[in-house]
Amino acid sequence: MIHACRSSPAPTPGNDDHRVPLLATSRGPFAIVPGPDLAWDDGCLARRGCPSPAKVLRHCAEGTQAESWSEMAAHADQRVAQKIVVRGKLVLQGQLTTAQGCPTPLVCCNGASSDVVLDSPVATLQLGGLGCEGDDSQLCCDVLAHGQWVVASGRLGPHPFSRPDAMRWLLKDPDICIVAETFHEP
Repeated sequence: MIHACRSSPAPTPGNDDHRVPLLATSRGPFAIVPGPDLAWDDGCLARRGCPSPAKVLRHCAEGTQAESWSEMAAHADQRVAQKIVVRGKLVLQGQLTTAQGCPTPLVCCNGASSDVVLDSPVATLQLGGLGCEGDDSQLCCDVLAHGQWVVASGRLGPHPFSRPDAMRWLLKDPDICIVAETFHEP
């Protein structure tokens, strides 16, 4: 079972922000979230490897302007269906999708997934179509999301699993670039 793949609850304004973002790591051209270091069965992703390499994110053009997602999230309901350009930290928000008891130890019979999001203490922004999928041994991710600063643009909409007390947002058809390493949120 992937112990690092835990779900961070959708944050609500004013709560203590003790969420621990899930971060991917690179292994060659692949972005992964490794599970426990065990002698997994040959059918597990940790032994088979990821089916395709992660998408390489381009660097943002110098002078790229974007509003902080943490600031925009507070009034995102006023921007629904509009194209937005926001910056934030690219992380994973994970959840285990199945919880079967495997009949034999070290055989991967559970599926796991995680969403690629811009993290914020106000509300998460899922970057539509990007995520990680895998099994008990490892997740394979579409992009390397390890807390780096990015700019994302796309059309804003409510996430299908949003609730009034825990709003989540979805950026449709996102275009993402990496911000220069020297950037720091004010």
